[in-house]
Amino acid sequence: MASGLVLVVLADRWLDRHDTPDVSDLQGADAKKALMIVGVMTIHSFAEGVGVGVSYGGGEDLGMFITAAIAVHNIPEGLAIALVLVPRGVPVWQAAGWAIFSSLPQPLMAVPAYLFVTAFEPFLPIGLGLAAGAMIWMVFAELLPDANRRLTAANVGIVVVLSFMAMFAFQLAIAH
Repeated sequence: MASGLVLVVLADRWLDRHDTPDVSDLQGADAKKALMIVGVMTIHSFAEGVGVGVSYGGGEDLGMFITAAIAVHNIPEGLAIALVLVPRGVPVWQAAGWAIFSSLPQPLMAVPAYLFVTAFEPFLPIGLGLAAGAMIWMVFAELLPDANRRLTAANVGIVVVLSFMAMFAFQLAIAH
């Protein structure tokens, strides 16, 4: 997780020191936020792809379960990208394209991870930790501050707690 945090902080500082390239019709701070979110989601997808591929090494049932869980998990990830881009003026079709782009590493990494499970398996905890550190930073540094500007703190808290409850309920339902 620390490696994910370090990677994202370094990328954030690098973007602060350099002119941020335009993203679609976005410029300046909006383009930086879009790049950070799409970048973090794309890095996160690499680890998810390895997770899917390695899980099939544990059998078809485990592979199908992890693939389904990741597929469900991709819905809020795509929404997170769209919810950052669309209010800043990016057309819905372009926001959808960026959401799809951020998930492309999953199938690209799943196939080699499945073919070389023994080679990829030791890297799975490292990749998932890197992805987790980057995602946690993104939620607390980018998404929650935006949510707090548009909603009351109480409403943001309610959504966060309900999200955790849904995640734990999903885990319990799957485990039993």
